[in-house]
Amino acid sequence: MARLGDHFPAEKRRVFAETKLVPGCILRIEVKFPETTKPKFLVLVADDDPDYCLFIVNSTIHPFIAARPHLLKCQVKIDVSGHAYLKRDSYLACDKLLRLRRDDVLREVTANVGAIEGQISDAVKDQVIAAVKFATTLSQAEKAKILRSLSA
Repeated sequence: MARLGDHFPAEKRRVFAETKLVPGCILRIEVKFPETTKPKFLVLVADDDPDYCLFIVNSTIHPFIAARPHLLKCQVKIDVSGHAYLKRDSYLACDKLLRLRRDDVLREVTANVGAIEGQISDAVKDQVIAAVKFATTLSQAEKAKILRSLSA
């Protein structure tokens, strides 16, 4: 079933999307991985024009990550009770930054405004900030950009 916002003109949907796509925003869009393309929940953590910087939400922690304490400390639990759009408690991978073209994300979200699910809770945002500070897999510039964006 189409959402009410999908019936508005494309330009109004784009303006709406631009106002909602802020750090801490969670969205569900198609992501192209080397092995497949599939819909994923993502959390926008910084706007680095011409890209958005995002963290991927996973339903489980991969055994490779679980076996490495420095990576495991960068997995932030997102509880379903505070994030109704999730089907189960999930984990935000704060050890690896995904960069997507800003225009591509805007195009997809403009076509489906329902792709914007909401915001992560303040408690999760605080845990993300702590995980980013600890992350050894992110550059100092990436950390600074993310921390500045999420703290604003």
